[in-house]
Amino acid sequence: MVLMVFLACSAKGMETDKQRLTDGLSSRDSNVRKEAFDRLVAERKARISALLRVLKEAASDRRERLLPHRGSKLHLTMKLLGELRAVEAIPSLIGLIEYEPLRKEDLPLALQFPAVQALIKIGRPSVDAVIEGLRTGAMSPQRSMLCTLVVVSVEGKAAGRVLLEGAVRDEKDAEGKAGLRVALQHLAKFRRLLATEYFTFPGEPLYQVTPETGTDLDPGDGN
Repeated sequence: MVLMVFLACSAKGMETDKQRLTDGLSSRDSNVRKEAFDRLVAERKARISALLRVLKEAASDRRERLLPHRGSKLHLTMKLLGELRAVEAIPSLIGLIEYEPLRKEDLPLALQFPAVQALIKIGRPSVDAVIEGLRTGAMSPQRSMLCTLVVVSVEGKAAGRVLLEGAVRDEKDAEGKAGLRVALQHLAKFRRLLATEYFTFPGEPLYQVTPETGTDLDPGDGN
């Protein structure tokens, strides 16, 4: 119910925001422009705060977790946070990274997991956060693989490898090094990411992940 009200208010507010952008940001008065800017920033922060409350509520709802489905409160809230590039939501999204709604059709791996999709949308701040999480070394194989998928999807395979190798060199803790090395192993197994708008790496072929296992266990010919 809260999410429905939020969506209705957001749709209604879009026209208001558009008018403010026209009337406020286009004003010749610098004070009016600054006021319009500050107001829009405050509204964005308020929307993200409201979505984070909805996310927390949905994540604690056993029905949402036990009977996941596309279009659920949890799924849509994560998707909205990604669309808003809500950096504030990164810790919560990483905590829910393994949430996978039931689906009737095959989807690219990142689109099977709404938290992964949202983290990719948010971009580089997500990469820094998931690499920090990989340092803990206390992740399930699937969680580690999904975090690695965020890195390679945002940065590309070559740059993602450089980042992870650098993190391994800099890490002093043995457990942290082990967690990061596991991520490098996942990265090496990604042969092709299924083609989506998120996975276009300049100068590289598309890397694919086998949906059933999360990774392509056949290293192929190395091309």
